[in-house]
Amino acid sequence: MISFRTLLFPLIVGSLLCSCQSNKVEIRFKTQGAKPEQFQLESQMKLIVQGDSSVPEALGSILKARISSTPMVSYDDGSARFQMIADSVSYRSDQRSVEECAHIERSLDHQDFQFKMDGNGDMQDLRMGEFVPELEQTDIDLRRLLLKLQPVLPGGAVELGDTWERQQLLSDQPGEQAFVYKWFQVEDIFEHKGKRMVKMRMNIKYKLDDSTSIRMHLQGRDFILGSGDVLFNATDGQIQDASLEISGSLNVLSASKHPGTTPPMQVRQILRLRRLS
Repeated sequence: MISFRTLLFPLIVGSLLCSCQSNKVEIRFKTQGAKPEQFQLESQMKLIVQGDSSVPEALGSILKARISSTPMVSYDDGSARFQMIADSVSYRSDQRSVEECAHIERSLDHQDFQFKMDGNGDMQDLRMGEFVPELEQTDIDLRRLLLKLQPVLPGGAVELGDTWERQQLLSDQPGEQAFVYKWFQVEDIFEHKGKRMVKMRMNIKYKLDDSTSIRMHLQGRDFILGSGDVLFNATDGQIQDASLEISGSLNVLSASKHPGTTPPMQVRQILRLRRLS
């Protein structure tokens, strides 16, 4: 006679297997048939300058921008081209006058740029609209802020504890090549309002090459480091929420690569991207 325990054992094993399988999920950006989306992008930056005084001077800036993402063209390789437009911008800075801040707001308002992105989230072929060159700074360059927050996905299904690494080209301006090295780990997979969510830890190393006039380092190394979290909506194939805190030190060098008169500055930047629709 077959015992009740014998009958129950395969049911328990099967249930456990189903439970494990259900915690493995494929995470990819939706590029085919994507719909327009709106996001809130925020950047808070603080520079601490050690000048002649024994008391360091702290300078801060806050940028808030509502950004629309619109799919434009889908390609046979599964990628698509998107257009990003800043619908509204608010900017405040201790370093600039009220008039200068208002000028930056007007310049960034309705600023647009395009990029090609595949299902892994790798952005390429960034094209700008009419962009004001003097605004290409780390606290107000919308392209760079978004690239820093953008996760690059592994291209397959993941489960709790999985890790992967990726490298992104942050800027390829003449005379400058900046890369972001990113490391990810899956911290949680759960259901929220009928959507499958994946929470990821993201650590970054941000490096500029030696040809640029700005050198960034942390404790003697030529890197700016950061860490944060990404909440990815696997059902919709879209970022739900992402945050990143970056810290390090910055030195401005002269054209001859020798330290200039500008004193070293400690930099701390907090970024957040939140999906609104």
